[in-house]
Amino acid sequence: MVMAEYMKAIIKNFVDEGMIYRVSGLEFSFIITDYRKMDILSRALKKDDKLLKASMKYGSDVITTNVYMGIALSSDVANATQLIEAARKSLKTALLDQVSTNYIYYKDIK
Repeated sequence: MVMAEYMKAIIKNFVDEGMIYRVSGLEFSFIITDYRKMDILSRALKKDDKLLKASMKYGSDVITTNVYMGIALSSDVANATQLIEAARKSLKTALLDQVSTNYIYYKDIK
């Protein structure tokens, strides 16, 4: 339920309709085709860490979970297959304890 609400917000603000895919379990990929939306996402990530927290209130309890993003741009790689691999590598890196944010761009690790 928490992730479903979070995904709705991400889709509403950043992702074109139908451009979000479940990779496995709680891992999703989404495609942003509008560079203006990518710019908005980049600014939001730098400005507000709440974007990387999903929370929902259940009665008097609040459930909060951290969200991690691995971000790759089409300009980082030569083709779609490499783009998917770059995004996966970025996500794995974002999950590392030594990364100070919950997100990382592929260009920062390649």
